[in-house]
Amino acid sequence: MSFGISPPLGAGYLASCIQNKGHTVKILDNSINNLDEQQFELYLRDFKPDIVGFTTYTFSINVCFKMAAQIKTINPDIKIVFGGPHATYLSKEVMRDENVDFIVKGEAEESIVKLLDAFSNKEGYADIKGIVYKDDFGQIIDNGNYPLIKNLDDIPLPAYNLLEMHKYYPSVNRKFSNGNFASIITSRGCPYKCTFCSHEMFGSKVRLRSPKNVVREIGILNKEYNVKEFIFLDDTFTTVQSRVFEICDLIVEKNLGIVWSCNTRADHASKELYLALNKAGCKALHIGVESGSQEALDLMKKNITLDQIQNAISLGKKYVGCVTCGFILGMPGDTIENANHTINYAISLNPDYATFTIATPIPGSELFKNAVKKGLIDTQNAEWDKFFVLFSPDFPVIEMSDIKRKDLIRLTKKAFIKFYFRPSYVFKKILSFRQLQLYARGLQTVLRYLFYKFD
Repeated sequence: MSFGISPPLGAGYLASCIQNKGHTVKILDNSINNLDEQQFELYLRDFKPDIVGFTTYTFSINVCFKMAAQIKTINPDIKIVFGGPHATYLSKEVMRDENVDFIVKGEAEESIVKLLDAFSNKEGYADIKGIVYKDDFGQIIDNGNYPLIKNLDDIPLPAYNLLEMHKYYPSVNRKFSNGNFASIITSRGCPYKCTFCSHEMFGSKVRLRSPKNVVREIGILNKEYNVKEFIFLDDTFTTVQSRVFEICDLIVEKNLGIVWSCNTRADHASKELYLALNKAGCKALHIGVESGSQEALDLMKKNITLDQIQNAISLGKKYVGCVTCGFILGMPGDTIENANHTINYAISLNPDYATFTIATPIPGSELFKNAVKKGLIDTQNAEWDKFFVLFSPDFPVIEMSDIKRKDLIRLTKKAFIKFYFRPSYVFKKILSFRQLQLYARGLQTVLRYLFYKFD
């Protein structure tokens, strides 16, 4: 499937808080700007920032290190701040890079402002929770975590005025309109314990924005930026269903005329919920299935059953429309036989779209922690740019199960072929011109992966 590009909400939230405190800030989203080194240098010399911040993800951390080095070469007085998941989970390892001056850990809307104020006023940093920095002797100082924000409505909306909103677009399996596209996060925290997910950035307690606050943001994006299509990027949008019903009622009441998709869980499915979602414009659900084996699901701590999965997909296709399911191959305990069973199970479920990923130990996850304990990952020297979750251009970073790397690649390619090249599936797509367009667009990504030769 063809990937979409969503607005960088993390940077957007930080920027709005920074703006509110009177600091001048810009957002450079290089996923859409694609500046090369020379263009980036010109951008930097034109803006003349005192501080440059990076949102770090594991697969892109080396790019961040490289750009930080370039910045220091241009002007060594510019301070470099890293934030985001990778810098939060592996702060000491990241701080060992000579060009990184600060890390803001986890939820950073308040800590980043305190850091900038201290920098502007030439004050010390010892009392600022949520940051990591180097003292005058080069020692790494970790001030601990900043308290989580209790009321998410207190956080200003992302600084959409600093983003080129017309340049963002959804992935093939979530595209349902020709209008502009945006993503929204309506909650923080995840109460579930899936072993392959990172949970610590925002805690295990779910904190919710109020329905009015959420729909206000939708209305602003709809009217000021002509956004017609949304993705709710919450880990699980449907965790507190009473609030979901309120949000849906408000969307209908305001007659916003939008379409959207969200992530949900199989054990949340009900006719009543799905009808409410669809009435408010929801056209697609993403459900993490992961495996066709109940034993494997239990090992992953998914806390769902195969019966719940079947029920959720059946109800989703009937009352919402489009259902995408995610599957993981190569989790601990997996075998070639089990992987083949999961592939066949995906076909039997017959969702509209399916993704097949190779188990990847992402920092912050139980999977990662166990791999480090077993000596499978060296956090000082890991090849982080190979930690892709979907359509990785490299062999799997490590073997998490008894399935060998080459066999995992073979199985993943086999999964995409068996699912997307079924005659019944292809025939269904070509019956609709719109579906055929989307199928052709997504097929390009799949084919690139299928024909990629791994060294």
